[in-house]
Amino acid sequence: MKKLLGAAALLIAFAPFAQAQDSSGVLASHPDARNDRTAVEAAAAPAKHVKAKAHHKAAKAKAKAAEAKDAASK
Repeated sequence: MKKLLGAAALLIAFAPFAQAQDSSGVLASHPDARNDRTAVEAAAAPAKHVKAKAHHKAAKAKAKAAEAKDAASK
């Protein structure tokens, strides 16, 4: 029984559950799904990173206290 479970584990471990995206997929025309950009195009792409906002009162109070502490230490 252990050999059967071991063989099944190996079979599942090496089974291709995830397939690489091909060019005929739904996202093929989406600009973020392309891999054919040059280094110049990639460098010119705008960064869309935005700092997350704190939604909870405790997190807001903690952030405010940290800002006050940083301001006081300068």
